[in-house]
Amino acid sequence: MAKFILSANDYGSTIKKTILNTLSNDEDRALAEMQSEKELTAYLSGKYDLVALLPTIYFWALSSAYAAESIVYQYKAGKDLFFKAKVAIAADTVLEDGANWEAIDDPRDPLIKEILIDLTLYRTHIRLAPNQIPETRVQKRDDQIKFLRMVSRGDVIVDWPLIDPLNDNGSVTWGSKEKFIKDY
Repeated sequence: MAKFILSANDYGSTIKKTILNTLSNDEDRALAEMQSEKELTAYLSGKYDLVALLPTIYFWALSSAYAAESIVYQYKAGKDLFFKAKVAIAADTVLEDGANWEAIDDPRDPLIKEILIDLTLYRTHIRLAPNQIPETRVQKRDDQIKFLRMVSRGDVIVDWPLIDPLNDNGSVTWGSKEKFIKDY
């Protein structure tokens, strides 16, 4: 099962499909998307609940089995469609089966999508021609990194789920290093 991050439709408001297809093929773009997601998580980890903020979404495949609550993506009739499994799904189960699947809205945060698009487009340009990156791509990437830094420092407040500071037994977890005593 391949993980889904961004669709070609997501890029539509930022770059024309013909230009996007000239810059990279699907495989190169998927790699750039994964790298961009890793960069984004590096800024947000430790403060934000990344499991809730970046839900795992899979490309739909009839031959795959899915756990209950799994979210799948399908491109059909020019639209991005998302479905959530109501129960564990066996392979070869039809997606539109209402007993097993529930159609849902796009579960991805729009701001996160925008950030990932800008980071990914920068990466695709730098891979193709490192010395000829359009200034708008460089500026958009720099703006997104600056924004992520401000969010991670708490200078900008966003409506994203925070990590719950309470652990399983209800106590607050504090971190420190083990104290070493050296005798001379």
